[in-house]
Amino acid sequence: MAVSFKMEITYLIRQRSCTLLQVKILVINLTE
Repeated sequence: MAVSFKMEITYLIRQRSCTLLQVKILVINLTE
């Protein structure tokens, strides 16, 4: 599940050029 999650994040970064900050926010929200 962690691997597929990383792949989804990578896809989102490529598709929408998300910043590292936005990715960090997503990770924080999911880990809390």
